[in-house]
Parts: sequence; structure tokens; C-alpha cells
Amino acid sequence: MKLTARIRQTGPGYRVDAGETFEVGEREGNYLIGRGLATAYVPPTVNYRTKVVTPDAPEVGAAAGRFRFVRDADLDKKVELPRTRPSLLSAPTPPEERTGDSRRRPSGD
Repeated sequence: MKLTARIRQTGPGYRVDAGETFEVGEREGNYLIGRGLATAYVPPTVNYRTKVVTPDAPEVGAAAGRFRFVRDADLDKKVELPRTRPSLLSAPTPPEERTGDSRRRPSGD
């Protein structure tokens, strides 16, 4: 039996705070309800509101008449695919050779 606790309770196999739902056997559930420690669980009701939207703009309906199906000429061609998969990454390029710094730095003397 599924119940909602009215106060904080501890029982065999459960510990609940006020307002939490929990399940117990039929006999213990009737005892808790009879003592006013819990109430029978009532699932929450959900109300959905929907609204039908119809477009009033005249350009929405007019645009549908301007489109037409054009057959793609390449659909009939057979395309030969390569048997090996080309690498998606190019070969790594070696780092550029560095040149020494031409500026003179003061010595640590």
C-alpha cells in the first residue's frame, strides 16, 4: 500500500519525513491511516492545455505553389568509390627550422 506521511516516521524498512510517499504492507498501512500518521497516496493530477495555431499570413500558403520537384541528373550515374579509405588527416609537416636570435643579450657578469 502506498502512503503519504503526515509526520516524520520510522518503521521496519522505512524512514520518511512529512509529505514523503512510501510503501508498506496492507495491515501496517491501515494501522498508520487509522492513527492519523499517514494518508492514502493520491497521485498528482496533471492538466494539459493545448492551443491550435493556424497561420493567418497569406505568404505562407502562397510560397507552397512556387516550389516544384526537379530531378537530379546525377542520380542515374554510377559512381566508383575507392577501395581504400583516404586518410582524413594529412601527413605531419616537420617543424620549421629555427634561426638563432640575432639580438645580443647582456652577459650575466
